[in-house]
Amino acid sequence: MKKVILTIAILVVPFIMTAQNSDESAKNEINTTIKTEVEVAAKKKTEHISINPLEQTQINFKKSHDISSVNAYIKSLQIKGSATINS
Repeated sequence: MKKVILTIAILVVPFIMTAQNSDESAKNEINTTIKTEVEVAAKKKTEHISINPLEQTQINFKKSHDISSVNAYIKSLQIKGSATINS
């Protein structure tokens, strides 16, 4: 009985395998179009806050000083936090 089932399986399996590999189903083509639109904006020059260049320099210095002081404050908080965790 096992030999008969094995023989039938050996004869039927190759036909099933070739049916799955038919070329007609594999030839389906998909046509897609991709439309891309890229907008490039011109770089805007920095607007001067004041006409006097000395005042502009002082304002820029103040901004950079404020930024560096904020960064130093954040760094000090990180150091304090790591010191409390380690102790």
